[in-house]
Amino acid sequence: MEVIWALASGDSSQELEEAKEKLRRREHRQFKIKFGFDRPQADLRRLQALRAGLGDEVRLIVDVNQGWTEAECIRFLPALEELDVALIEQPVSALQLEAMARVAARTSIPLLVDEAAFTKEEIARVATMGCGSVYSLKLVKSGGLFEMKRAAAVAGAHGL
Repeated sequence: MEVIWALASGDSSQELEEAKEKLRRREHRQFKIKFGFDRPQADLRRLQALRAGLGDEVRLIVDVNQGWTEAECIRFLPALEELDVALIEQPVSALQLEAMARVAARTSIPLLVDEAAFTKEEIARVATMGCGSVYSLKLVKSGGLFEMKRAAAVAGAHGL
């Protein structure tokens, strides 16, 4: 399993150099780009610069941090698809599950559910609603290792 390196400065030049160094050292080939530093158009320009500078051999994941509306998702999904984004983390508010499901239905890019589900019941609900195809397991979010294993079992049973 490859580890993902987060690029979260908001400065495409700095992030590009950081990612190139990770590639040069053969430490990482997957990068998560944090969005929300600016308007969506500026975040997309940053992502375009990273894709152009890093090429197609790296896997780019975008973490929108609940920062887009459903309309913004629909508007900008084609650009993310064109840039071969591998995964989009929590694009809309965790409180807007129906919107998340509609966004998931409109894109070929898998959506990662993070802030929208903490409990086993919430995991089952987002899976049943089609809010995403990937679930983010986190030790603290789950309440410890035992509960994280339970969350993983529920997510797996629901196809996440």
